[in-house]
Amino acid sequence: MKNIKDVIKELHSLNHYKPLRNFFECDKFIKTLKNDIRQNLLSKSSRIYIINDTLVISAKNNACLQDLVLPSNKQSIESALLLYQKLLPNSALSKIKLPIKYTVSKSYQSSLSKKQETKDFYIEHSDGKFDNILTNEKARQTLDKIKLQIQKNIKA
Repeated sequence: MKNIKDVIKELHSLNHYKPLRNFFECDKFIKTLKNDIRQNLLSKSSRIYIINDTLVISAKNNACLQDLVLPSNKQSIESALLLYQKLLPNSALSKIKLPIKYTVSKSYQSSLSKKQETKDFYIEHSDGKFDNILTNEKARQTLDKIKLQIQKNIKA
């Protein structure tokens, strides 16, 4: 019968646990950073992940990216990564090679643009006295029906 530590080690060795291990490693790494940079990363960064031995920090928008790419912030993140690699040589972050890649999250920006495209519709009170300047005959007839319906509702 195996003890709990052996079972956990066996589970961690499986390939499908690798993204979860990397996530926890990135989370531990964020906790080692200075407080102001950590807050910037947690509040402004949408993701921190590892791709092909490169640490990728993906910001939500360009302003956040500019804040993260400041030389002082870059230097402190890189020095914290080097220190983390020295202290935990068996971690997933120990294989990370500098430089760290900074990007803007396309999925977050596309969701913002979709939200901005949808507009709220406002009902404007009308007495039905507007000109129908549409050239499409079907659209013209539909607008005439709407115009008549508005005029009927006003009289009633």
